[in-house]
Amino acid sequence: NIATTAVNTMIEYGEKPEIQLFFEDGSTKSYPFEDLDSVTAEIEGKGKNVRKQLQYVRLFYNAPFLKNIVLVDSPGLNSHYLSHTEQTMSMIPKVDDAIWVFLGGGAGRNTEQQFLKDMVKQGIQPFGVINRIDEVDDYIFNPQLAFENDQALLGENVRGLLPLSALEAQYGYQNNSQEDLEASGFLQFVDEITKM
Repeated sequence: NIATTAVNTMIEYGEKPEIQLFFEDGSTKSYPFEDLDSVTAEIEGKGKNVRKQLQYVRLFYNAPFLKNIVLVDSPGLNSHYLSHTEQTMSMIPKVDDAIWVFLGGGAGRNTEQQFLKDMVKQGIQPFGVINRIDEVDDYIFNPQLAFENDQALLGENVRGLLPLSALEAQYGYQNNSQEDLEASGFLQFVDEITKM
């Protein structure tokens, strides 16, 4: 199971896809957009040595909803790598708002619940997103009940909750299918982002 994000990545609006790497020593470097995974994901390969020296990454992308917001994709807390938790914890005091992405079928683990409670005490009540619902039998066969169960589990630790299938959203964009985009929950997600 590979961690998707290994270093804090700021996702911002830009006219063209571009990546800038910011290193612990204060230096910066442009990096090919198509090689993003090699430096931001915990995988073997040419980016591994680069990744170990990174403080954070800025990713620029031409998406209109990014014009008024900067998203931070952090490594999260449920990783086997201590550095991922440290990266995530270092970012919390710097954010104005938060979106917490839960893994479908695993929302509200004990570590997440405690961290969410701590965030609420600090004045940040995240908006919750349950991703990968397309892989969870409960969401496939009885989505309303699954959603209500997750809402009850997370309680007041999140200010709202949205089920999402990033895979279905990807299909929708690739096939220019408004139906798939709507069913994925991604359009609602973008709407929530624009309200932040």
